[in-house]
Amino acid sequence: TIGSTLYVRNWHMSSKLCSNGSSECVQKKTVLDLDEEFATFPKNSESDQFAPTLFVVSGSSCPSGVVLLGDITKYVSASTVRYTSKSCTTNGMEVTLVGTPNETVVTTFIKPDGTSLSIGSIISKQGSIIISI
Repeated sequence: TIGSTLYVRNWHMSSKLCSNGSSECVQKKTVLDLDEEFATFPKNSESDQFAPTLFVVSGSSCPSGVVLLGDITKYVSASTVRYTSKSCTTNGMEVTLVGTPNETVVTTFIKPDGTSLSIGSIISKQGSIIISI
């Protein structure tokens, strides 16, 4: 929607750009014209100008400014099958992460100051865990 805010991440560069504390993980964009916005993003490299670049777009944040990126190693990083609930708290966000018992999952958030925060979690015997930031 014109005028809305999007948080855009280059999927191919996530492992490099989304390390803990990075401020280069996402670009915050206000949509004026979606075609124009995506045309201004850099290519993967100057020598590979015509290779497609995959962007992951998140349009939701909490009033606190926290954005859930999810498991950035996955193509669908914040699936509602994996993150079954998300709620905004006064100062942040709370999400329920579902998976296989004893599975380790790293969940990445963008904090209000624009830096990333990655939290490693081990899924409980019941198959879920609540993460609060």
